[in-house]
Amino acid sequence: MKLTKTNIASALLLAFAASGSLMAQETPETKNDNVVISSDFMESADSSVVLISQTSPEGSELGNEVIVIQEGDFNGASITVVGDGNLVGVDQFGFDNIAIGAVTGDLNLVSVLQDGEGAIFDTFIAGNDNAVFVEQTGSLALFGIENRTVNAIEGDANSLEVSSGDFGGHWSNNTIVGSGNSVSVEQLDEWNEAYTNVFGDDNDITFFQNGFYNIFDLTELVGNNNLVNMSVTGGGARFNFAIFGSGNDISVEQVGDDNIFEFGVFEGDDETVFVQQIGSGNLATIDTLGSAANSYSIIQTGNGNEGYTGSVGLFNTLSVEQTGDNNIGSTVNLNGLVNNASITQTGNENLGLVEAALGAGLAADGNGASLEQTGNQNDAAVTLATTSDSNGNIIIAEQVGDLNLLDLVINGSDNFVSILQEGNENWVTAESGGSLEMNASNTDFSVAQVGNFNLVLGELNSTGGVVEVTQIGDYNVATVIQN
Repeated sequence: MKLTKTNIASALLLAFAASGSLMAQETPETKNDNVVISSDFMESADSSVVLISQTSPEGSELGNEVIVIQEGDFNGASITVVGDGNLVGVDQFGFDNIAIGAVTGDLNLVSVLQDGEGAIFDTFIAGNDNAVFVEQTGSLALFGIENRTVNAIEGDANSLEVSSGDFGGHWSNNTIVGSGNSVSVEQLDEWNEAYTNVFGDDNDITFFQNGFYNIFDLTELVGNNNLVNMSVTGGGARFNFAIFGSGNDISVEQVGDDNIFEFGVFEGDDETVFVQQIGSGNLATIDTLGSAANSYSIIQTGNGNEGYTGSVGLFNTLSVEQTGDNNIGSTVNLNGLVNNASITQTGNENLGLVEAALGAGLAADGNGASLEQTGNQNDAAVTLATTSDSNGNIIIAEQVGDLNLLDLVINGSDNFVSILQEGNENWVTAESGGSLEMNASNTDFSVAQVGNFNLVLGELNSTGGVVEVTQIGDYNVATVIQN
């Protein structure tokens, strides 16, 4: 049995757990190395330049209205607004146009349309209840990133919407500091990148990409009760996350081929993560460190999918569900209490792994593990504590199909293990023929096999437990040695 991927994932989580600290994820390199956006980029404007500064007087019921329309190439517009209830509109048509904006106050509206390639927009908003709309269209993405936007918001209850046209090649970097803010990024076609930083509570982040070679990076999310919703239609999308907080809700859905979802190590309690990938060759990975009462779920429908969760904490729920051929499912709960891990696979040649307490000094007590495989040539392994004892755990494994194989390693006391295999040539083997190791006391162990050519071999080092083997079919062999 190949356990390379799971062992690597376990080693990574062990390293983080041993250090007791988190390292912030590095922002991936962009596809275009020449990404420089700052307030001095107006110097690059070689054609018309518009500079507007307005201040809305105190006590005014209505603020100022600024409308700038530029047609042509290499134009620049700089808008500075101070006050409340202001309206800023910038429309630029042509190539290599630049717009920057600085708005201070409440209830302001900023709307920017840039139609053409090489467009750049940079805005800073300080205040509450402000709305920013940015639309960049016209990029053909022939040479990677073409249009760029940088948006920074400080305050509460602000909204930011960034969208592209039908063509790709867009780069967006957004930083939100405050609570109750809303961020929406929509990028279509190929070669898009979106980077977002959020510092605050109760923020709502919506993200949509459609096409190949896209990147979404939630570089840092620090806060509580934030909602992150992503929907990707296409292939080859890449995700990166760094989350610190509690009560955050993350939902990802991908429809297409060759999608990859990477979550990374994060801290927080009461987190909810839901990933659904429909297509071939999908990969979903979720890690967590030092967290409690979290819920992680990976659902993949298609061929060649891989699923992996991972947890160091307590009261966590880990779930992997895959429907298709050649799937690999893995849950790793290195060190924790009262966690629940579940794998359900429907298809052929699936591999399911449930592992806990993989290392010296690590224990997993009061956990529940459920593994269900329906199909042919299923392969499963359950490992509960390798060097130390783990107690009071419940393990239920069910395999329906032909040529199933189950490797089982249990160390601890007061555990409950139930195995059901329905099909031909099923195995529950000993160390000499596989991995059946039970060093436990007061552990109940039951095996039920329905079908032909089933085999139970083993050596149980346990006292005070109940061992029960039921075989229904032809040519079954049962050998149990209890010390």
